Parts: sequence; C-alpha cells; structure tokens
Amino acid sequence: MKNKTFYIIIALLVVIILAGGFCLIRKKQSTSKMAYFAKTKLLVEPKLIEGKIEDQISIQLVAETESGAKISSIDTQICFGDELEIGGTDISSQVELNQEALGILVDASVDKSKNCLRLVAIAGLNKKPNDLATGTVQLATIKLLAKTTGSGEIKIDGAKTKVGGYNPTPGSANSAVRVTGFLNAKYVIGE
Repeated sequence: MKNKTFYIIIALLVVIILAGGFCLIRKKQSTSKMAYFAKTKLLVEPKLIEGKIEDQISIQLVAETESGAKISSIDTQICFGDELEIGGTDISSQVELNQEALGILVDASVDKSKNCLRLVAIAGLNKKPNDLATGTVQLATIKLLAKTTGSGEIKIDGAKTKVGGYNPTPGSANSAVRVTGFLNAKYVIGE
C-alpha cells in the first residue's frame, strides 16, 4: 500500500510540474531586447536645390530626435537622380561630419548602379552619453556635383536606414532609435 501511495504522489508531482512548464511556455515572453526606445525623423536640407551643370551642391543630413534621444550612430543610404553624382574619387572627402554629433566616418561608398551613397558614422569613441547630440542636429554635409540638366529628388532609403542612440534607462540594452519619418529634397539643375 505504501508503494502505491508513493507512486501516486510522484505521478501527481510530475503532472503538476508538466502543467506548470506548459503554462510558462504559453506565457508571452518579453521581446523588448533590441526594441526601439525613442523616435527621430531624418531630413535632407535644403528642401529645394537649384543649380547649374558643374555646380557643387551641398546637402545636409539632419535628425530631429524626440523624447531626449541622443544619437550615437547612423547607417543610411541617400539616393539621387542621374543629374547628380559624388564628385572625385575619394568618396569620404565629399562627406563632412558634424564633429559635435558624429565624429567617425566608418563607411562612405557609392552604388553607381542605383546612384546611392551609403553613409555609416558613429560618435567619437571617447564621447560620454551627456556629450551626444539631441534635438534638431545636423549630422553631415554631403557634396554632390551637378552633371546634367534635369530635376529629381534626393531621398533617404528608409529600408536601409538605422539610427542608434544612448538609452538613459538603467540596465537597458536597447539602443535602436525608430526613424518615424523622412523628409527628402527636390532639385532642379539648369544650364
């Protein structure tokens, strides 16, 4: 009789443990790791660019952060029409970072088949969170060369854009800033 009671108790414990495990598995797990902790908009300025063939045209990449988000990195593509090109052979010399916002240009390369500039930049390695830029911040100036007449748009490719920042929440690993909008620029190149 004692053995039978012992086995019944063991069987009940196994069933309770399995039921508890099943409940824990079904419970929604937190997926907040690497979630967005703040928002920003990215802009190309000025909104309307007018120039002539052979003119150097400067555009600014600007971020408008919300909720006190501080930007520490950007990886983006800026695309433009056939009327414009990045002048010179050294692409990085055509990108001037705002040193107060982003201090290190990691990559500046052009996909000539798509007329897109890939820009990857980070804040300086010795920047402390309090030193990072917030609010409306000019991130970079990009120099383009007008090569033919025409008009078009300079666009930020949202699908290929990531912005990182400092999350002030203690112990948080989330550093991604959600880009909630893009404001592109139009251009007209005359003779």
